[in-house]
Amino acid sequence: MKIKHICFVTPCYNGEESVKALHSVVMNQFSLFPQEKYSHLIIYNASKTNTPYILEQLTERDSPGKVILNDCTSIFFD
Repeated sequence: MKIKHICFVTPCYNGEESVKALHSVVMNQFSLFPQEKYSHLIIYNASKTNTPYILEQLTERDSPGKVILNDCTSIFFD
């Protein structure tokens, strides 16, 4: 059986109060599929909260967690 890689992508702006709980839920879901490779990519978008520090703690503890830190808020319109 071919091993899959699942990547769960989460945008984050002012997520200080919710990002720990969200990451915990994502990791719990991944634990239901131990045969699969997975990662949780959190894209931080330069909010004014303590979110970067919290994200750093989460990714140090959980190796499948990765963070992209934007130093300014990016908004794209099509």
